[in-house]
Amino acid sequence: MDGHFKQPPEMDFSHEDNLSKKWKRWKQTMNLYLEVAMGEKTEKEQCRAVLYVIGLEGREIYNTFNFGENEADKLEVLLKKFEDYCIPKKNVTVIRHRFNTRVQNSSESIDQYLTDLKLIAKNCEFEHLKDGLIRDRIVCGTNSCRVKERLLREDGLTLDKAVGICRADEESRKQMKTLNEEEQVHALRRKTQNQRTNRNEGYAKKGPNRRDHEKRESNSSFSCGKCGTTHERRNCPAYGKKCHKCKKPNHYQKFCKSKFSKSVHGLDEYSSCESDGENYFVGAVNRKTEIKENACFTSFKLQDSSVNPVINPSRKIPAALREKLKGTLKEMEDKEVIRKVDEPTDWVNSLVVVEKPKTGKLRICLDPRNLNKAIKREHFALPTIEDITTRLTGAKYLSKLDCNNGYWQLRMDKESQLLTTFNSPFGRYCFLRMPFGIKSAQEVFQKRVSQLFENLKGVETDIDDILVWGTTRKEHDDRLRSVLNRCQEVGLTLNAEKCKFRVKEVTYIGHTLSADGVRPDQEKIRAIKEMPAPTDKKGVQRLLGTINYLAKFVPNMSAVTEPIRKLLKEEHEFIWTHEQQQAFEKLKDIITKNPVLSFYDVSKPVTVSCDASQCGLGAMLIQDNKPVAYASRSLTDAESRYANIERELLGVLFGLERFNDYTYGKHINVESDHKPLEMIVRKSLGCAPPRLQRMLLRLQKYDFSLKYIPGKDLIVPDMLSRAPIKINTNNEVENDIECFVNMVIRNTSMSDRNLEQITEETSKDDTLQTLTRLIIDGWPDEKNEVPKEVFEYWNFRDELSNVNGIILKGEKIIIPTSMRKNMLNKLHEGHLGIEKTRKLARDSIFWPGINAQITDFISKCSVCLESRRSNTKEPMAESETPELPWMTVGTDIFYWNNNNYLIIVDYYSRYFEIAKLENIRASCVITHMKSVFARHGIPSKVRSDSGSQYVSAEFRQFAESWGFTHTVSSPHYQQSNGLAERFVQSVKKMLSKSKQDGKDPYIAMLKYRNTPLENIDSPAQLLMNRRLRTTIPTIKNRLKPKCGNLKNTQRKMKQQKMNQKQYYDKSSKPLPELQPNDTIRFQHNPKGKWDQGTVVRNNNTPNSYVIETPEGQIFKRNRKHLLKTKEDKIEQTSLEEANENNHNDFDNITDEQSLEPSFVRRSERSVKKPTRLIEEC
Repeated sequence: MDGHFKQPPEMDFSHEDNLSKKWKRWKQTMNLYLEVAMGEKTEKEQCRAVLYVIGLEGREIYNTFNFGENEADKLEVLLKKFEDYCIPKKNVTVIRHRFNTRVQNSSESIDQYLTDLKLIAKNCEFEHLKDGLIRDRIVCGTNSCRVKERLLREDGLTLDKAVGICRADEESRKQMKTLNEEEQVHALRRKTQNQRTNRNEGYAKKGPNRRDHEKRESNSSFSCGKCGTTHERRNCPAYGKKCHKCKKPNHYQKFCKSKFSKSVHGLDEYSSCESDGENYFVGAVNRKTEIKENACFTSFKLQDSSVNPVINPSRKIPAALREKLKGTLKEMEDKEVIRKVDEPTDWVNSLVVVEKPKTGKLRICLDPRNLNKAIKREHFALPTIEDITTRLTGAKYLSKLDCNNGYWQLRMDKESQLLTTFNSPFGRYCFLRMPFGIKSAQEVFQKRVSQLFENLKGVETDIDDILVWGTTRKEHDDRLRSVLNRCQEVGLTLNAEKCKFRVKEVTYIGHTLSADGVRPDQEKIRAIKEMPAPTDKKGVQRLLGTINYLAKFVPNMSAVTEPIRKLLKEEHEFIWTHEQQQAFEKLKDIITKNPVLSFYDVSKPVTVSCDASQCGLGAMLIQDNKPVAYASRSLTDAESRYANIERELLGVLFGLERFNDYTYGKHINVESDHKPLEMIVRKSLGCAPPRLQRMLLRLQKYDFSLKYIPGKDLIVPDMLSRAPIKINTNNEVENDIECFVNMVIRNTSMSDRNLEQITEETSKDDTLQTLTRLIIDGWPDEKNEVPKEVFEYWNFRDELSNVNGIILKGEKIIIPTSMRKNMLNKLHEGHLGIEKTRKLARDSIFWPGINAQITDFISKCSVCLESRRSNTKEPMAESETPELPWMTVGTDIFYWNNNNYLIIVDYYSRYFEIAKLENIRASCVITHMKSVFARHGIPSKVRSDSGSQYVSAEFRQFAESWGFTHTVSSPHYQQSNGLAERFVQSVKKMLSKSKQDGKDPYIAMLKYRNTPLENIDSPAQLLMNRRLRTTIPTIKNRLKPKCGNLKNTQRKMKQQKMNQKQYYDKSSKPLPELQPNDTIRFQHNPKGKWDQGTVVRNNNTPNSYVIETPEGQIFKRNRKHLLKTKEDKIEQTSLEEANENNHNDFDNITDEQSLEPSFVRRSERSVKKPTRLIEEC
């Protein structure tokens, strides 16, 4: 090999995830080396050189290749073999899945989103459907509901029209945001130090420090006895507030000087405080919770003191909600629900803030998932309907009372309070009363309520429902009065809207209680009784599917269904007659009575099957595989537009709430045919999308586990959801329920069923069976004697064992090949990151290459890819400043006022040209670019985005024929063509303002071109060496051209005339001679691009010169292919340094792509030789 050239390094085949990129770089370096160092060698010798340079690992890979006859000595075949090994094949299905799941991120502009969609679609093989599918993806994936509704209403929607609508909405939102920010800044500017602060300001601030105290003393501050703080006179935060003790204004209850007076109200009076938009009936209650011997103090215990406390950071709160949050925290602090925490705490929980849709008030939610893992539950038995009914003998008058914010009525001891500490932007707080979401809260509350009323006759309790009954009116009233007095004594408040007094019939624990006895609640069969008849054959099929599912409980069901089954016959037209209606009504009557419909048994497990369709929701309560209750309802107009996963979760919420009497306070198994819900219900509240977060908050009161069931097995809920009854759900949906009770208990251990499956699949896995034999029979002494399929187990063979058909590596289970994909899904159900998922797997499972597969699996996860955070911005890379005007230009196409425009901007002078386009085809764009280049000259480099016009073959031909280099910016990185992008916005504003003001836009453009840039001349002066005449008066002398070097200007003009004469005369003339160290531009091949260079010397032959490039390469060129320039002299590097630089350049290839062809004919290839060997031409 030629010793003058440094050979490329060995190819690194490690790190498979980056192998494709490394191969491309190495191949490019090797091709250059073969051209410049081994151009005269035979192809066989070049192949041997490749195998020598590629290294030992590459030669081992080479030994695995199969070659045809005489193929081993062909360079192209050899490189193709390695390329197939290093570069994976394209999977169109995976790429299309990525395209169809790509949605716009919250911080992503429509242009960034569109560019990424086009880039993905390029490899999807959509062909002529590409534009339409991209348009549809934009409609489905836009992050603005308002824009989506607008796009769906648009007739004849095209891709360009859709993008235009999105851009317009995006621009309007930016302008509104700018206006709002300006208003806020102005308001802050007007406030002075001497202004009087607002009375409501500073509620959540910490106590005064020494400096603040001294400052207040200097401003006549004093210690106030009404609020307990030190402040200026007439600036008391308690001013206007109402004392909860004496009901008088302008002081806090803590500093009230009035004696406590017990006030007794009638049954028709209500509390004056608001909570979640409801009025609460309080009877005789105005006392604090801790009064007298029955005060409801409580605490909860940690299950395991070894559990590590968790401190969660403060979650980001939207700026628009910060002031509301501050006021809500202060209000809860005044009501003694929470308090500020200043001392260190071991536990800090997350805060979730939800804005109520009707009132706009905030709900403060605790997310104590980590805390619940350490809390020990109090298993307190709930009463059964059988127990209650045995005590209701002779009951004629009934009252049902509902506890108001039940958990908040339980005050905790100090130790328990600190466990509920949560973070906020205004500091840490903890709950004084039991918050919703604590795992043990349900049992604690039931136990306390039972204890409060256990010595009162005629009183039954079921968590927050209190039943009072009597055989006579007087007995009932006396018992009710006793209950209310007890509520007054202990400070228990009631909810007026849910209370019923002295009635003949009430619904309690899913049954209707009355003087006539106990009967099932009719609401649980209403969904069947009011179900509409089928309207087509598909509806009949769903109905009969449900009947067949329930037929096992009823004999001779086929005789009843025969009139309906006739409608499915091909010879029968679908006509629903009186005969079918009679059979339909009879069927509904059968399946809503025994033996089909079972009675609820509190001692048996409960399952709720849920489903959702485009028109409704359906649910069925099941015990012992028999239906207990049915429910359905139609969707509202807004709900019908929910995403599929949102409708499915709404169906789960509907089922649990509709069967609340059966599901509240009991562990429920929920069945759904939407598998993603298994993951969603486990997500943290703060991580869930807003709509799902709202539903998850309402689900917090239920203790349930969700299981995926295939849709074909959810027959009854599917029928109910497709034939729902019409129910007005406005009040029900908007009612604020208690959101934070009983978090879902997580099961962390592997089930017996999973172990059995692993055992079974291990027995079917040939590799693991070979491994089992080696473990049992013993390993060979040498690795080369081990079967090839278990090579990868050799290094840790001493750690392997077989236990009951399961192979273990230490204490980790080796997963069979057939289960690894499913296990990867389970490992990544929570969508944890790579390192955390590896740690999760490292605790219990193993297989060779698991870390690499986890990395590959997560790297391809569409959800993670849709929600991952943006990369950290890189240090700014300064772009090269052009040395001459109109040397580098940027171009772009923009849409304004129903027309498309072309813009071209000079990177040197910032001089721009625009042209209105008749269409956006490449031919039209090229025509206008030629017009601009004819006025200002052909630039050396043209930058653009990757629009279809710029990447077309026609534009490539235009670049070649006109002799300029065309570079395309990387997708999603408009900074590479930033000048053109920035000028698009400036020109749009300029045109819009001119149109709004009725002015000539050309005058505006003229004045821009004539306005000096910052610290330099105007664009016209930089480009043309002169000022332009405008409508502003100026003297002629300022309009004269001013050249830096007049002689050079004159010589250039003469040269231009000579070139013009040469063209018109159709004859050639000698070009000026070049001198050593002259800066020039040269062509690698005719009509190719012009590269920088410097003249070294004359080649001692006519019109022949030796030139050197900035990289140190030596070329011999005819004068015809050389162009003298006035660029600064190029610093030359040594030959050895140049080769090193070439290698480094290949290791740092940018995303910008040159569209100039890189191939060179053998006869035209540049040959680098020592000076002594350069031949004369």
